[in-house]
Amino acid sequence: MDNIFSIASRSVIVYLFIILAIRIFGKKELSQSSVIDLVFILLIL
Repeated sequence: MDNIFSIASRSVIVYLFIILAIRIFGKKELSQSSVIDLVFILLIL
C-alpha cells in the first residue's frame, strides 16, 4: 500500500511542477524546447 501512495504522490508532484513550469516560462518558450529536453527535466525529478 505504501508503494501505491508513493507513486501517486510523485505523480502529483510532477504534474504540479509541469503546470508551474508552463506558467513561469510560458508556452512559447516551452514549445521551442525539444521532446528530449522535456524528458530530461522529468528524469531529474
